[in-house]
Amino acid sequence: MTGHSTRTRECSDKAALARAKEPKMSTLRPFDRIPVEILTYIFSWAIEDDESGWPGPNQIDIRYHGAYYLPTFFNDGSRALDEIVQVCSHWRSVALKSSDLWRKVDVYQHIERLVIFLDRSQNKTLDVSLHRISGARLALPHCLVAHSHRLRKLALHWPDKDKADEEECRNFTYQVAQMDLPVLEELLVDHGEILWAQALPLDSNLLPSLRIVRFDTHHISWDSAIFTQLRILHLQDVYIDDEQEVPLSDFLEILAECQLLEELILARAACISFPYLTQGSTSEECLAGPIVELPKLRILHLEWDNVSSAPCENYQLLQHLRLRSETTVRIAIDFSPWHHVKSHLELVPRDPTRLPILATGTCARVSLYPSPPRLIRFVVGPTVENNDFTLLLADKKDFNMHVWNDADEHLTDFCALFADTPLTHLSLDAEGFSMVGLISSFCLLQHLTTIQVDFNTVRALDNLLSALATISPFPASSGPPTQPHLLHLSKKDVSGSKQCMRCGRSEITLIEAEDVSVAS
Repeated sequence: MTGHSTRTRECSDKAALARAKEPKMSTLRPFDRIPVEILTYIFSWAIEDDESGWPGPNQIDIRYHGAYYLPTFFNDGSRALDEIVQVCSHWRSVALKSSDLWRKVDVYQHIERLVIFLDRSQNKTLDVSLHRISGARLALPHCLVAHSHRLRKLALHWPDKDKADEEECRNFTYQVAQMDLPVLEELLVDHGEILWAQALPLDSNLLPSLRIVRFDTHHISWDSAIFTQLRILHLQDVYIDDEQEVPLSDFLEILAECQLLEELILARAACISFPYLTQGSTSEECLAGPIVELPKLRILHLEWDNVSSAPCENYQLLQHLRLRSETTVRIAIDFSPWHHVKSHLELVPRDPTRLPILATGTCARVSLYPSPPRLIRFVVGPTVENNDFTLLLADKKDFNMHVWNDADEHLTDFCALFADTPLTHLSLDAEGFSMVGLISSFCLLQHLTTIQVDFNTVRALDNLLSALATISPFPASSGPPTQPHLLHLSKKDVSGSKQCMRCGRSEITLIEAEDVSVAS
């Protein structure tokens, strides 16, 4: 018994000593020495996500359909908080007292999570994203209604819902649209696969602060006054009955009232009724309706999955817009064998007052992706870094016959579209062009001084050099050049040393990519 008592006493003494040392030891732990303000700042970075979800102004997201995904406001940021509060009691205490950390909440099915964040965020504004809430949970949460005056951003996601829940999802969304949301700035609705889009009657009196609308399979009621206060309008996969489509003239009148609009994205938004015009239609017929100026527009993204007339919908809409030179234009077209449009000239009007890049573009890049889905991309800008115009053509069908059945026709069409543009720099990131196609294209670009290629085979480079060698020394309509026209050809990934050769109108200097220079 004596030995047992001794061991018990020793254990008690060690425990007492450990408790006595704990306050001193805690001061030695690095995270306990961090001031609360800095620790909170670190937590905010740990849960921060990119809220925009969009590519930069000089990028375009290439995927199967060629369009954007609807972004979420946050991905796993709110879930990171679950891990932070479990690290230690100190971190938990700091996190629970920092109401700003609980402003953003992602709710997946379990609405109870929303209640926790509402309580911990105190009186801060809220960014709420609801995902896949189905069945009995589709009743509008009372807690959300009670805190509606705090909602700054709201996202409703049902991408993989059951068909049985489709009507419930519509009702839920409609109830949200009827709520009084005085500080709501951004509304995102993504209902995924729905055959017919739903019109939401957004009331500017209930939504006085709304600035950003991103809808998938939904659209705003055309008679809504909310359009005048929007900064960003994104409509995607909007298919409605023909009788409910808004006429182009009415849509243009709506746009004319959107003088604050900074981004306009229409991605497969088949909700506008365009007049049917034949290929020989006069410019007056194409311009029937108002000319719309959007003084603050930074990004215009148009995507169509069916170009069935010439001039097509894309052409007609651009004919009615007077864009600024600062506006970045992105056009994505899904082309198929049954499309009637056979030329880029039927996609975009050759009018610098409509498309200023036609007068200012000096650099162009052509990229070809031959594997299905077949993609070809053209970008043009005032510099190599800035691409103010993007044209993306996607063939989602693996057919052997195409409206544009090879890369040569694409390239020639593109050069014809920009024939009057002062393009001096051309980058070819593809090898699918024949010598004939290159000849036809280069003859259209009379200001070209620099070609940069990304070829992996010597044969492709030989085609390029042979094409340049056949070009006439100068256009027939002009006199002889006063000095030799130098064309610097920058290559990548093709073995070989520097060389210089005379071919047709140009003296070609083959140099390494990093040595690119332009001589006049």
